[in-house]
Amino acid sequence: MNRRDAMQGIATALLAPCWPVGRALAAGLGFAWGVVPTIAVVGAADDPRQALVRDAIAFWNQTLGELRSGFRLGAVAWQDGSVPDDLIVALSEGTLKGMKRPFPERLGSIPGEIVVALSDADFISFSMHWSIRKGLVAIKSGRVYPLTLPNVARNVVAHELGTQSAWLTIAIQRC
Repeated sequence: MNRRDAMQGIATALLAPCWPVGRALAAGLGFAWGVVPTIAVVGAADDPRQALVRDAIAFWNQTLGELRSGFRLGAVAWQDGSVPDDLIVALSEGTLKGMKRPFPERLGSIPGEIVVALSDADFISFSMHWSIRKGLVAIKSGRVYPLTLPNVARNVVAHELGTQSAWLTIAIQRC
């Protein structure tokens, strides 16, 4: 069984019998994508993880189509630069402690409903969202273990984008 078949099987098995639970979970979090979210990828222009983001978006859009979800990840804008490392590290540490931080105004100027930050800092990669329809996917430095291992960076990027958009949206779209 390949990875795509495994992920589709897990998503279908877990979500199919409990679509109302998915809707309730999304409502409890105060968040559900009601639109096709645009994506802003912020990182160095020559960052090799940009190709991984492109691949992950294509993977999720294909998988969502195969699951007959009407949801897709939207247009991607590439922005040379960075999200401040101190902000990313603080959000990562808060996520690990189970803290929901308010929307950081420093992200407000970045276009797109989902901001993918390709950081050079060392932290635990994560995904989070706010009820103002803004999400953040933060990927740690590709030069730091374990992202230096084969396929780990690819899997982390796909996982975090999937966490941000796919699972709750599949449940919501099917209700």
